[in-house]
Amino acid sequence: MSLFCRYLLKFIKEEFPDERVGFMDPSRTNAIMINDNRGRVLQYMGKALQENRDKRLIFIPYHHMLVLYIYSNFIIIQFI
Repeated sequence: MSLFCRYLLKFIKEEFPDERVGFMDPSRTNAIMINDNRGRVLQYMGKALQENRDKRLIFIPYHHMLVLYIYSNFIIIQFI
């Protein structure tokens, strides 16, 4: 999932250079991290959203899903 998201992010930046795109680190938002230290994960996600507030699209990979944050809306794409 992480490699796919990184490739997709690279593709979007190359093909649509004017598009503002952000990316959350999946190693900091995975299920193990959430179970071990939910507060740290929420703190990271809040900080990442704040730092990417000027982005129109933010990739948030999680397990077998890709959560897209688009214009203040969340879209969840599940990969099986």
